Amino acid sequence: MGFSLDSKTGAEILNLLRASCVATSASITMVTRGPKATAQASRVRSIKDGKLVGDQHNNGSAA
Repeated sequence: MGFSLDSKTGAEILNLLRASCVATSASITMVTRGPKATAQASRVRSIKDGKLVGDQHNNGSAA
């Protein structure tokens, strides 16, 4: 079962998660198909058919 947030609330939640990770030096594992969420990540691993097919590092500064 899934659910969707409006874009403003979704952005606020992603910002809170990112700030929490920075403040506590923690990591979050998120499973998503959302390009906005992956654009904010500092690392994105892609899985296809149960196999790791990508491992991308970025600056995670997209808004």
